[in-house]
Amino acid sequence: LETELPKDVGVNSAETELKEKIEISIEKDSGREHGLRVLVNSQVMPNLATFRSKVQSWVQSDPEARATLYPGKGVDYEQVVKVVDQCLMGGLTDITFAGVTFDA
Repeated sequence: LETELPKDVGVNSAETELKEKIEISIEKDSGREHGLRVLVNSQVMPNLATFRSKVQSWVQSDPEARATLYPGKGVDYEQVVKVVDQCLMGGLTDITFAGVTFDA
């Protein structure tokens, strides 16, 4: 079968630029605000307001910022939604969800 693939997009595109990798992890922590701990690239955020400020600074420096969200084992949907809400309020809309790993 003959096909024509786009030549201006993809891995070899001249406009392809590596962006900063943003990884957001959520862990259960009953001693913290909303019963969760948020880590950004392994750095613990003191609270959700600080997290939102960090998100806003990413978006200001790179309007096409992307993040991957890693919900930890036992994290409730409600807690994930709280973190996603902070991302959206900060202007970050390109969020990929990673799966939860389970111990065998």
